[in-house]
Amino acid sequence: MSSKRAFDAVVFDLGGVVLQPGPLSAIHRYEQANQLPAHSLAGVFNAGGADGPFARLERGELTAPEFFAPFEDGARALGLRCVRWRLSGRGD
Repeated sequence: MSSKRAFDAVVFDLGGVVLQPGPLSAIHRYEQANQLPAHSLAGVFNAGGADGPFARLERGELTAPEFFAPFEDGARALGLRCVRWRLSGRGD
């Protein structure tokens, strides 16, 4: 048995704390490209703070499909139209 491991740890930085730019810069570019109000979509991601759906998704408390409903609700509350996207080509 080999004592060599491919990875000792895996770090996810969805919030852009360690690596810059984080995903919020991509979200802001998407808002601009689609003529959405500035910070509207980013606000949906950040809604609820540490107890919000995105934070719960990051911590593994929600699966991606479980995240979609509250995310879409938050977007609709701002008047944004949501289109369900596919993950991994499986339609989840």
